[in-house]
Amino acid sequence: MDILSAQTEDQIKDDLVLLHRIYPDLDRKQLLEAKENLDRYFDLAVRIFLRLEQNESPQLLDPTEENS
Repeated sequence: MDILSAQTEDQIKDDLVLLHRIYPDLDRKQLLEAKENLDRYFDLAVRIFLRLEQNESPQLLDPTEENS
């Protein structure tokens, strides 16, 4: 097993421990599904943020022109 996959496995275990603290009634399969869903939501949020940041025009940054 290489270092990267060991770190990934450790990170997954840590994430599952944290999720189990939040959702103690879920079994391991449900915790894995919850982790996958949260990871997808986070990735989507990052993509939306980056797209909005790219499309942001200077006019949106300077509200004084609108109020003049």
